[in-house]
Amino acid sequence: MKALWYGEITDPEHKAARAIQRAADAILEKREREAAASQLDSMAAGMLVRDPDFYGEEVRQYIHAAHLLRTMART
Repeated sequence: MKALWYGEITDPEHKAARAIQRAADAILEKREREAAASQLDSMAAGMLVRDPDFYGEEVRQYIHAAHLLRTMART
């Protein structure tokens, strides 16, 4: 990490640089999954307000999908 910080490693294919990139990608993917899960929760909540009887099955599916995304984000 120190060598990357001070510019001693400049090759983006160096194993240390690739490891940092993989870690950054994983963090970004987790944030994207959490954002998608939050959006599904919001959509489900709006559908419940409009007509819980009509949208009941879709709401259950959205909530389940949000749960799966959050489970993936924790791994």
